Amino acid sequence: MTRATAGSAASVAVLPASRRRPRAIATWIVSLLIAGVAGAAISVAALQYDPTVVATLSEASELGVPPDLDDFDGEVTRFEDYLGVTVVTSHAPGTGDTPTGNCVMVKIDNFFQGGCTADDFEAFAEITIGEGSGVRWARLRERHGDNAVLRFTHTGGQVVVRASDPGETITEPQSAPRFASRG
Repeated sequence: MTRATAGSAASVAVLPASRRRPRAIATWIVSLLIAGVAGAAISVAALQYDPTVVATLSEASELGVPPDLDDFDGEVTRFEDYLGVTVVTSHAPGTGDTPTGNCVMVKIDNFFQGGCTADDFEAFAEITIGEGSGVRWARLRERHGDNAVLRFTHTGGQVVVRASDPGETITEPQSAPRFASRG
């Protein structure tokens, strides 16, 4: 069906009302689906956000493993430094009664801290800022404050660094949020 406008030779196609209604409904349904998917994506991202995460460190084999951190049993991997903190991980083979395990070791100047777990768990090491002195500790204090706790967790192929507010301890992710954003 076409209809000519007064004073013009152009014609415009006009769809009958019965064909316009299904297109409008289909457009409305598609827009609702798009809004639902976008809302779900935003919700998932918000639930995964962890304000305690201050850095994610990648492997950095080019930095080499310091001699005082290479005495782990098993394969040792060096990661990027975090404000002067040297980070290495290890996967130790099991022996006898000891299961295979994952380990994380951090070093600042002459201070060492580490932690190991069985394969089924993520290994982590924690330090409390203020346990040492020197330039590297000063960088940590400047960024996080005295008495803040840093947790270095080896997960997948990276090390995630979390920080508490000074005077608080880091709790497991399942507990209620107690940390301020580190923007």
